[in-house]
Amino acid sequence: MLYVDSSAAIKLLVTEDGSHAVREFVTGRELFSSALLRVELGRWGHRRGFLTRDIQNLGDAISSIEISSMHLKVASTFEFEHLGTLDAIHLATAMLAEADSMITYDRQLAAAASEVGIRVVSPA
Repeated sequence: MLYVDSSAAIKLLVTEDGSHAVREFVTGRELFSSALLRVELGRWGHRRGFLTRDIQNLGDAISSIEISSMHLKVASTFEFEHLGTLDAIHLATAMLAEADSMITYDRQLAAAASEVGIRVVSPA
């Protein structure tokens, strides 16, 4: 399974550097993410005037893993200095779900994921 964070998911909605490569890379793959992704996409979409329907369709295409107290506990233990709170939740979710790989364009999250043994891809 391929874990998708918000930096990669957004590239599935817009046309920007890397968007075409992401679309090609994820085609035919099972995608999953933390339930947090829906919130991040929703907030991002509202700020940029995207249709709620488009955001919901993307959210529906990515399997969602509910955030549990264990996810939060693991996220709170990371000692990566520059890893933000939401990225720590993404990383904990990917780890606990035993993700094969993670697609992200966030440098801090990519570095932390690599450090804990998750293969990181950022198609260009």
